[in-house]
Amino acid sequence: MKLFFIDDSNISYDKKLDFFIYGGLLGDAKDISDLSRNLYKIKEREGIDKKFPIKWPNSKWQGKELDKDLHDKLKDEILKVVSESNCKIIIYLAPQDFYHELSHHGTKFKLVINTKKLIRSFKFALNVCFQKFNQYLIENDNFGIIFVDDFGTNCKKELIEYCFNLYPKGTEKSKLERIVYPIIFTSNECSPIHQINDIVLGAIQYSLREATRNFLPIIKKNFWVKNISGRKQVGGYGVNLYPQKTPVAGLKNRLKQLENKFIRLVNSKN
Repeated sequence: MKLFFIDDSNISYDKKLDFFIYGGLLGDAKDISDLSRNLYKIKEREGIDKKFPIKWPNSKWQGKELDKDLHDKLKDEILKVVSESNCKIIIYLAPQDFYHELSHHGTKFKLVINTKKLIRSFKFALNVCFQKFNQYLIENDNFGIIFVDDFGTNCKKELIEYCFNLYPKGTEKSKLERIVYPIIFTSNECSPIHQINDIVLGAIQYSLREATRNFLPIIKKNFWVKNISGRKQVGGYGVNLYPQKTPVAGLKNRLKQLENKFIRLVNSKN
């Protein structure tokens, strides 16, 4: 049995990486148990409340915040633990402008999120992640369950209903026959794997923004790849860029640039 944990990253417009990221880690019961127990051991060692959610941004929880150096150290340690595990990564990336639109504010225009379009984008992301997980399960002759982190308040009701209705018939493109149970929703505060997942997705986002550090080589081997004619291919497996086809030259170039950037960064020695 494989378990797939899904979360989102980079929803708000970011000119350095104008792509929405969705997906996360998958592994068997032992993989997930080992990662969960390791996170709790780290918290216990550092005197951190078991309930304190360690995530990519150093956010306050119940008025408390981790020391910056400690937070950076913990993220590195967690990524290393992931890299040493058998867990795989499947992510979906799509342009943020699919759900952003210009809004007039006084004398200026500002990009704002259109909730209906965001819900539509989430549905596309869910479909792709579920279909890719189902494909992974078929190719590995296994079955699986999906755990999704809570959606934002504006999207929650409709997206939970959408996910519920996907079982047991699946999507228009896939029956999701290897998914054995309706989608399970959980809060990252009570799910150690969602906290680890948040750090993995945050590291991917941060690296693709080409900020001060590139974390992709650390988790390189965790991305689901497939050997095709003797060559390892991550596109269409661990990393899924959408739309797959577009007549718009500008968008086609952006997708190709992102693909090339990922390949360059993940194969970097940094």
